[in-house]
Amino acid sequence: MDHAFAVGHTVTLEPSPLRQAPTGDYTVLRLLPDRQYRIKSLKENHERLAQESDLRFSKQIDVFAPSPRADGPIARLVEKA
Repeated sequence: MDHAFAVGHTVTLEPSPLRQAPTGDYTVLRLLPDRQYRIKSLKENHERLAQESDLRFSKQIDVFAPSPRADGPIARLVEKA
């Protein structure tokens, strides 16, 4: 199965009443089996484990990270429309 996000992508963690996590952007650090990811926020000192279903592309995307579904970079820190 392909992952929707690649290492280096900037994502947003969907809010949940079951998890206390800061809002804002997270960076994908590692791809794990079963569409799971290790992510890190600048607001925390530790990494988090996240399911792909809990992540969305950030409005600010770090696009020099390779896309798992396309070849080549896209522009860095481009505001999504």
